[in-house]
Amino acid sequence: MNIILILVTIIFTLLIIIYVIYSKYQEVLETNKTVIKDAVEGYASRSRALNFSTVMYNQLCAGTYRDLEIKQKENKIDNLQIDLSKLLLFNPKSDFIFSEPATNSNNSDSIMVTLYNIVIVKNLWLEDPFHTNFYNILHILEKNYFRTINPNTQNFTMILRDDKNNTSISDTYQYHRTDDFLTILLNKIIYDILKFKKEDAQKIIIAICFFLITESIHFKLKENVTIFTESVLNDYVDKYNIQKIINLIKNKDEKFSFFDIALKETYFISEKFTSNNNEEIDKINLKLRTYNKSYRSI
Repeated sequence: MNIILILVTIIFTLLIIIYVIYSKYQEVLETNKTVIKDAVEGYASRSRALNFSTVMYNQLCAGTYRDLEIKQKENKIDNLQIDLSKLLLFNPKSDFIFSEPATNSNNSDSIMVTLYNIVIVKNLWLEDPFHTNFYNILHILEKNYFRTINPNTQNFTMILRDDKNNTSISDTYQYHRTDDFLTILLNKIIYDILKFKKEDAQKIIIAICFFLITESIHFKLKENVTIFTESVLNDYVDKYNIQKIINLIKNKDEKFSFFDIALKETYFISEKFTSNNNEEIDKINLKLRTYNKSYRSI
């Protein structure tokens, strides 16, 4: 009887031990499952977060570039709904019939047509007073044969003797046609100019035109720059700021370093001509005329 009781006790104890061990095993198993599940979910969560961050980063980058493009394009088109078949434009092809072909044009367009397209048409800068004032500059360029002296060449002095044995001294120099020179230069720097705000970009365009014209041989010999500037920009409200920009360009301000670089390049590639100081320089024709605008398509 005692033996049977002892055996039952031992069996019961073993069962308890087995149950405890099994319970512990189940706890460890569940713990491991939880750890694995958390790890998997954490990895998935991090992956989703990483994927979201990557997508978000790409979207932000794309948005940044879009914003930059929009900022640049707003200088070109103020109203994206504008009807390109009804633009109020001047007609330089008929207004400036004596304008010579542009040397850097891909077609047979004249210098004045090319300049008008670079500045006005491509950017849709149709508002006045800028539109009309720029056209007045084209008028003056077309009516006058401005010569921009090439600073990279040396002048030659010649002693001339006529048939009566009279001597004269002649200085020979190289120059560029200012209107054609301006066309090449603006083609090079127009996108740098468009990085400025629209109003500032327009002032810079006017200032560059005046800088080149007033650096021509005409002004070094005869004409007064101030009188010329006042007569052309008489009704331009920002003429004093334009003069400030001209001074910054002359002083090689770092804001306009792009201009200085392009200017040096243009001296090398623009067509060169030769003249001397005995050649008669015509007086500048500053008489302006009124041109009519009409609705045209582009």
